[in-house]
Amino acid sequence: MKRTKAISLPSAQSFRNAEQQENLDLPERVLWAEVLREALFDLRRKEQDRRHGDAARWLASDEQYIGSFRFCCDVVGLAPRSA
Repeated sequence: MKRTKAISLPSAQSFRNAEQQENLDLPERVLWAEVLREALFDLRRKEQDRRHGDAARWLASDEQYIGSFRFCCDVVGLAPRSA
């Protein structure tokens, strides 16, 4: 089995706190929060599932572009922790 880089994800409490921010009702923030949730859901799939691998690579990436993990965190107001 291939070992992947350990990643540190925002906690579920971070999502709840971010959702309570008054600016999160902006459609863009809601969209990117859903992208983050979907990635976390995909990460919980079996390791053999392609979506698990895609999510793990996306979450571990340090790249900054529209749609990247770091971009999504910035838009939603979360600070991803470095592993």
